[in-house]
Amino acid sequence: MLPRAILVLLLVMNLAVAAWWLTRDAPAPAATVAAAPTGIPRLRLLSEGRAAVPEPVAPAPACHRFGPYSDAGMLEAARVAAADIAGGAGSAGETTVPGPRPDRWRVALPPPVDGDSAALATRIVAAGFEDTVIVAEGPEAGSIALGRFSTPDAAERRSAALREAGFRAQVHPVGGDSTWIVLPLPEGTDTMPLRARLAALQAQPSPCVE
Repeated sequence: MLPRAILVLLLVMNLAVAAWWLTRDAPAPAATVAAAPTGIPRLRLLSEGRAAVPEPVAPAPACHRFGPYSDAGMLEAARVAAADIAGGAGSAGETTVPGPRPDRWRVALPPPVDGDSAALATRIVAAGFEDTVIVAEGPEAGSIALGRFSTPDAAERRSAALREAGFRAQVHPVGGDSTWIVLPLPEGTDTMPLRARLAALQAQPSPCVE
């Protein structure tokens, strides 16, 4: 009787195991990561670090040359004024522009400090000087032309008479080497007041002087 009972118990246990195996839940499929479409960058976590942002590059200074200067005294005065103008913006420099042998000499005045070229021309005429022309446009706009001469002596006599009357006239050879003051300036600077302060007929963009 006991052996039969044990056999029945084993049979019941085998049937129970088989029923559990047939009715258990199937294992969940392993998680997969879908591949990103081609051409779309992968999102990055903050913990993965950030790309270094390049430092902005400071623009190179813009320089202008003021001149020309043919009188040693006026050049020295322009050097002093240029050093004061440059201040913390940079250092003033000088450059020499070569030219052909001069065959004419001209007398001229730079723009006046107050910017009123017409009033200055009126005062010159009232002082007895003719051949006075206000330059209306171009690199010498605002300056006053006071004649051209075939010899430097004739130009110097004209200039000396004007200076004696209180006008800062200059003699400039038409041709020959010329000396210029070079200044670094902020972008968009109005050069007309600086021309007056430096007693310069012209202001032109120029490479900066090291």
